Amino acid sequence: VLRRIDFWLAMIALVGVLVIPTLQALGLAVVASLGVLVWRASEGRLTFLGRASGGLDPVDLRSEPGAAVPGLLIARPDEMLFFANAASVRDGVLAAAAAAEPRPTVVLLDLSLTPEVDVPVLEVLEDLHWHLADDGIELWLCNLRPDARDLLERAGMLAAVGETRIHARAIDAILAYALRIPGARERVAVLTDLLAYIRERAAQPGTSAEGVETLNALERRLAAE
Repeated sequence: VLRRIDFWLAMIALVGVLVIPTLQALGLAVVASLGVLVWRASEGRLTFLGRASGGLDPVDLRSEPGAAVPGLLIARPDEMLFFANAASVRDGVLAAAAAAEPRPTVVLLDLSLTPEVDVPVLEVLEDLHWHLADDGIELWLCNLRPDARDLLERAGMLAAVGETRIHARAIDAILAYALRIPGARERVAVLTDLLAYIRERAAQPGTSAEGVETLNALERRLAAE
């Protein structure tokens, strides 16, 4: 049996057809399937992300455990948040933050799979924000869809979190977090000037093909940094 729950759903449908009228048996199978769907959705599964090697793109920590960003916990719910799974997502995030080493200073919640939020989700997000704040951890949000953002804004949630902690994409949040590291902005400024110089040299007439190739390789390496 590849999936035990699918086996039992099939058995419910089969036994139902044998014991009760076909239409009622189909109704029973549909109700059972919907119940399993709600049960699965209420589990609140989370994917934890890190920073891809050589770049800023988020990557699943299950495939690249070494991609974790020290001090930054990135959590993405695997399903849309709604009343049935919001509390378990909150508990999962809090448990991960408590178990993380080193202890995170920022928790980034990716809401890309949540096109809109209801009042129970809003209350859970507020609760998550204040629980983290009590532990000295900032809650950041990213990938807010328009309808979800509108409700959170009208409820005052975005003001409580802070506009500077709301990011369009996970990659923007990762960059913003990286720039908080002491000396990071100065380093970025130096690298930007160096990149401009390399591009200018590569575009100059008379630069050999080998020289252009070397400069391009260096440019890619600096851009990754």
